[in-house]
Amino acid sequence: MSDNVIFTNSTNASPKEVVLLVGAGYMAKEYAKVLKAQNVPFTVVSRGEEKARIFEQEIGKNVISGGLEAYLRSLNSARRGNSEENLLPSQAIVAVNVDQLASTAVKLLQFGVKRIFLEKPGGVKLPELEALQALAEAAERPVQDLGGCRHHRAGT
Repeated sequence: MSDNVIFTNSTNASPKEVVLLVGAGYMAKEYAKVLKAQNVPFTVVSRGEEKARIFEQEIGKNVISGGLEAYLRSLNSARRGNSEENLLPSQAIVAVNVDQLASTAVKLLQFGVKRIFLEKPGGVKLPELEALQALAEAAERPVQDLGGCRHHRAGT
C-alpha cells in the first residue's frame, strides 16, 4: 500500500478513523463502492431524503439525511460529554454538487476535520477556492481535489 493512502480498513475503527462521505449522488455511490470493497468504515451524510433512500437501496448502507450542518450539530451535542477526538471524523470525502463543494469543505475545516478530499474542481469561482485554500493553510489541514485522481487504483 502506498504511503499516501490514508484510509484505514480496521473493522474496529474509532469514530475519528471512520471516513465521512458527504453526499449521496452518483459520485458518492462510486466512492462508497470503493470504500466498501476496501473494508474502510464510513458514514454517509446527505441533504435530501430521496437521494438518501436511493443510495441506501443501491449501496446497502444507511444514510444520515438532513444535511451536513445538522449532522455536525448532532456531533457537537454528543461530544459535550466526551472528548472531541472521540467523535470527530478525521477525514472526509466531499461528493456534493459543484456549487456546494467549497462551502462544504469550509464547514468541515471549521469543525476540525483533518483531511478533506473534494470531488470535481473544488468550487465554481476563484475567490471561493482562494478562501478555501487560505483557511486550509491557516488550519494546517490538507484539502485535495480528487477530480484528476479518479482513474488511479488505490494503493498503487
